[in-house]
Amino acid sequence: MKKFRDDDPKAQPKLAVPVSTIAAIANNYRWDHHKEAVADLITIAFFYLLRVGEYTTPSKAQEKRTIALRDCDVRLWKDGNLLPHSAGLETLLLADSATICIAHTKNGTKGAVVHHDAIGGPICPVAAMARRIANIQQGSDKTPICLVYHPSGAISRVTDRDIGRGVRWGATFDCLLTKGYTLDRISPHSLRAGGAMAMKLSGESDSTIMKVGRWTSLTYLTYIHSQIGTLTAGLAWRMSKAFTFQNVG
Repeated sequence: MKKFRDDDPKAQPKLAVPVSTIAAIANNYRWDHHKEAVADLITIAFFYLLRVGEYTTPSKAQEKRTIALRDCDVRLWKDGNLLPHSAGLETLLLADSATICIAHTKNGTKGAVVHHDAIGGPICPVAAMARRIANIQQGSDKTPICLVYHPSGAISRVTDRDIGRGVRWGATFDCLLTKGYTLDRISPHSLRAGGAMAMKLSGESDSTIMKVGRWTSLTYLTYIHSQIGTLTAGLAWRMSKAFTFQNVG
């Protein structure tokens, strides 16, 4: 069977996951320190519309243009003032917003900036970022946010495969397989698609979605899949309304 790749234009597109799946992961996928990091990175990826290479390192070493987010690429704010990353978890969790600067992206964009306010609750992207930043303070300012420092002294790193496993686990836990989803169409790419879908359904403009997702054209529309029934709710009824046509050509 052919294996679909997220970056293959001929591949069957990965399905967007809803915010309920993100909540399922954030609340339940926390059996150890490594999985806690996976859960937080999944939350961050969904809200910041990140490509998997922008916040993890690949399972197999490879040359790539993208630079994964590092400690120095993140700013945490409280009342308009920057919080020092060395302030400790308790203080960093007080942040009311967080900014990321993506040093180098897959499409060649440099210095793309995305900002989010804190929303509270288990799927707050700012709190998730604060936990990641607090954890990696044993490293340098170039330490990627996917590195995990364990109380035992061990160090692990979250890979693209870890994210894939986490997203598929969340989709299963959230009963998406009873709603027309199949696991072969769920991957880390589903987080970026899900974030774009959530913005579209909440009424955000094309320009805002393009800015947050760092798209330079309406190609982002390929992420808004027709398989999501909410997009076409009531469409047949509206199409059934009678209109009078007058040919003026």
